[in-house]
Amino acid sequence: MFNVAPVHGPSRPPSVNNTAEAVQTWAGASLLTTERPLSGTRALIVGAGVIGLSIAWLLARAGAEVCVRDADIPGKGASWAAAGLLAPTFEAFSLAHGPIRPELLRACLAGQNGWAEFGAALQALAACDVGLDTRAALAIAMTQADESRMAHLAQEAARHQLGVKELAARDWPVWLSGDARAVFALQADHQVDNRALLKALWQVCQCAGVMADPRPWHPDEMEAAAADSDCLVLASGFALARWAEVDAALAAARHIVPVKGQMLSLTVACSNGGVSDHRSTGLPDRVLR
Repeated sequence: MFNVAPVHGPSRPPSVNNTAEAVQTWAGASLLTTERPLSGTRALIVGAGVIGLSIAWLLARAGAEVCVRDADIPGKGASWAAAGLLAPTFEAFSLAHGPIRPELLRACLAGQNGWAEFGAALQALAACDVGLDTRAALAIAMTQADESRMAHLAQEAARHQLGVKELAARDWPVWLSGDARAVFALQADHQVDNRALLKALWQVCQCAGVMADPRPWHPDEMEAAAADSDCLVLASGFALARWAEVDAALAAARHIVPVKGQMLSLTVACSNGGVSDHRSTGLPDRVLR
C-alpha cells in the first residue's frame, strides 16, 4: 500500500505536478531507457520494503533525487520475512466461499504482468538472479472443507480466465502425503526469491544514487516533508493504518488490515556442511497453499 503526494506550487517545475503520471509513462516505455524526465525533482520514500525500494529505483532512474526513510536496514523489514508470492489467483479470492474481488484481482494481475520487464531490467543492472519461478503453485486440500473451498476457487478462476486445475492422483508430487484429499495447480500463481530481490533492489537503488535515512517516521512530519520534497511516497504497509488514527489526511489507510499466516522454509544441511538440493531430499520444491 502506498500513497503518492506530489507537491504543487508555482516554484516547482511543471513536471513535478504530475510526478506519479510522469514516472508511470516513463517506466511503461522501457525500464532500461536513459531518459530522465524528473531531473531536479526531490522525492522522499517512507518505507524501504519491496514497494518502497521499487518506487525509489524508478524515481532515481527517472532523474529524481531520492531518499528512503526507514528505521530498518533497507529491505530488512517485513518484506525480508515474506514469501515472494506473485499470486493473483489465491490472493484475490475470498477464502470464505466468496467471489474473487475484481479490484484486487486487477491490481494483482497488473503487478504480475509487469514482472517480465521489471525483473529482466533489475537482473540486467544488478547482475544477479532474483529467482523468478513461474511453475504453478499448488493448493493442497486436506479436509472436505478445503476441497469444497478450492473447487469453488476453480469455478471463480475460470470466470476470470485464470487457470486452476485439479490434478489427478497419479500426477501428485511424490512428497505429498496420502492423507491429502485433492491437489489444485494454480497456473497464474508464481514466486520470486524475496531476499534475492530485495538485495538486488537495494543494489540498483544505491547505484542510482538513492540515499537511506535510518530514522523512524511519524505522520507529524508530513507538513515538513512536503515542504522539503517535491514528491512524498508513503510505502510503509500496515503502519499507514496506524498513522491514519492520528492524521485525517490518511483516512483511506484505515481500510488496510494485516493478513497473518504461517510460512515454513526448509533448508537441509548435508553431512559435508553444504546444502542439499531439494530433488535429493523428497521435500517440496515449490509454493504450497
